[in-house]
Amino acid sequence: MNYPLRPIDTSPEVEKLQIEIIRKMSEQERQMRAAELIRSCRQLQEQGVRHRHPDYTDEEVRIAAIRMRIGEDFFRKAYPEFMNLLP
Repeated sequence: MNYPLRPIDTSPEVEKLQIEIIRKMSEQERQMRAAELIRSCRQLQEQGVRHRHPDYTDEEVRIAAIRMRIGEDFFRKAYPEFMNLLP
């Protein structure tokens, strides 16, 4: 299988090792790692919102981050009362 999205700071040898390690993981381990990665990405996203909007409450930060994840069209339909919150 070809992985064209190898990070530029990762050598082909290290990438091969990473793939071998992932393949040896159980399905449950891979799911746990994926969930951890998603949590980390959401935390980083919320930190960015907090940095840009220090006046936002925790709830406003959460909703602004949701706006980034789901896109403008769906956000407008799902959260019309929060259109004033910028991500």
